[in-house]
Amino acid sequence: MKKFNTRGLVFLAMMAAISVVLGVYKIPIGDSLRITFMNIPIILASLWFGPFAGMAVGLSADFIAANLTTGWYPPLALTPVLFGLLPWLLKHIFLKKQSFAGFLAVVLMTNIAGTMLWSTYALTLLLGLNYFTLLTVRVPLYLGIALVETVCIYYLSKSGLDRIILSNRPKWWLR
Repeated sequence: MKKFNTRGLVFLAMMAAISVVLGVYKIPIGDSLRITFMNIPIILASLWFGPFAGMAVGLSADFIAANLTTGWYPPLALTPVLFGLLPWLLKHIFLKKQSFAGFLAVVLMTNIAGTMLWSTYALTLLLGLNYFTLLTVRVPLYLGIALVETVCIYYLSKSGLDRIILSNRPKWWLR
């Protein structure tokens, strides 16, 4: 088993902290909708460092941000874990060549599985609302958020930031 080193843990903690800040500063729209971009660092951690790093960043960021704002609800915690796992799995299919369409496919499918389907289901358990009614309200908003997240992640990758980070990553991150 590969070991985490201090530099790697600090970088993952920094990604989680950025996600917490983006999660705390959200725009709530009723009980079940919010505009937030806290998933961007989680997706980046998954794409850059693999599924375990992405899931760790997602779970820790969700736990901290939820306890700072509304309170933690464990079924909803699966959403950031999915955001840490799915991009890494999907990048092998859609990001062989880094294109906007590839990033859009990865981010959109992750948002569909995580935010649109699973979070909606978890919220129906929490709030006692009808699943399909809630889904029809949430889908348009989260399609727009997915597009904004895709633009951010695409341009961060095009800026060369990913090459700088990946060239300096610790040996335990090598695949």
